[in-house]
Amino acid sequence: MTARKGTRPSSSTPLIERAEWLSARDIADVFGVGLTKAYRVCQTLPHIYVGRSIRVNKASVVRSIRETGGLPSGDYVPRRAEAKDPAGSVESVCSDERTPSDA
Repeated sequence: MTARKGTRPSSSTPLIERAEWLSARDIADVFGVGLTKAYRVCQTLPHIYVGRSIRVNKASVVRSIRETGGLPSGDYVPRRAEAKDPAGSVESVCSDERTPSDA
């Protein structure tokens, strides 16, 4: 039985029958992990954003599983928490420190 256009595949739909670009919900459904873990996996793999929705290519998921024997750990540092300055050191973006020129 094929899914109608515009409907979400059921959780029993295998990876091979899913769309080329997978959402975090697709990752969660196929591999039986929670959404938080699925979003972390998406951040770990090469990804794109479609609007505000993150997508990973199905081939990169399969490649990661073949190379590591499972999904990536999903351990990452959010990009908002750190930023590199031109000198190459890392400083917190969220700090409230002001320089004398800001006063």
